[in-house]
Amino acid sequence: MDAMVRLPDDIAFDKSEVHVLVVEDTFTQALVMQNLLSRDGYKVSIARSGAQALELLRAEGASIVLTDVSMPEMDGYQLCKSIKSDAKLQHIPVVMLASFAEQKDILKILDCGADNMLLKQFDEALLLSRLGSILKTCAMRKASPNAELLPIHFNSGTYGFKPNAAQVTDLLLSVFCVGVFLGHEKTEEEYTQVED
Repeated sequence: MDAMVRLPDDIAFDKSEVHVLVVEDTFTQALVMQNLLSRDGYKVSIARSGAQALELLRAEGASIVLTDVSMPEMDGYQLCKSIKSDAKLQHIPVVMLASFAEQKDILKILDCGADNMLLKQFDEALLLSRLGSILKTCAMRKASPNAELLPIHFNSGTYGFKPNAAQVTDLLLSVFCVGVFLGHEKTEEEYTQVED
């Protein structure tokens, strides 16, 4: 039996029924994200801090959370841990928007329980495509049973995460997409330098 089985790609969702909570402390970036997602048909709310995001989630809920990693007071990691440790909120997918993608950062993202990550300097088409994929994947999945934390020691730090194959697979695919995007940017820079 094959380890990988192709699933039907006929899962559909109505974007107008998807509530995206964008958590971003920089007002301009929050508006850019809101405008992009609204134009694509999503219902969008903005929280300017992790604490405000938790208040909004508890009052209104959301279909998915897109959160900046670096914020004052409560960063994206702390927000994600708070969401994932709250029995009423833990089902909500959390996507981390990071300005970096080093190995230690990926481990922090795994440790906080995030479902996915994207580069903060996103390509609009890539962001919309990934968001659609994440929402489709969530629609196809059933809740996974809790597992014990798996410790990993890396660069003088120990991290633990629940060994959830689906989460790890999603994050690795995200990292691959980020790598391809960064590789494409470097290639364009190299071509520009050669032409000059």
